[in-house]
Amino acid sequence: MLILFVMMQQSYGQVSINTDGVNPPPSAMLEVKSTDKGFLPPRMTTVQRNSIENPAEGLNVYNTDKKMMEVFDGSRWVQFEYPISNKMTCGQDFRDVRD
Repeated sequence: MLILFVMMQQSYGQVSINTDGVNPPPSAMLEVKSTDKGFLPPRMTTVQRNSIENPAEGLNVYNTDKKMMEVFDGSRWVQFEYPISNKMTCGQDFRDVRD
């Protein structure tokens, strides 16, 4: 019975990283919950990012050369239009990357 229980737990496939011990929502594979810490994605240079073999569509990295978050769209790396350090202000021109 114990072996069956362990096998069932291993096949569940959901992970919750938190301090309150609550399970993730049923639709989530991974939940990261905190009220005093942030999420730190992988940080790498452009050369390191380009050396990733067969990046998955949706893969996210922080490019330390460009100081920007980037995502692989299935065929190329797409960066956010504005560096994370820039702040948008009311009335500032905005250009959507899809334009």
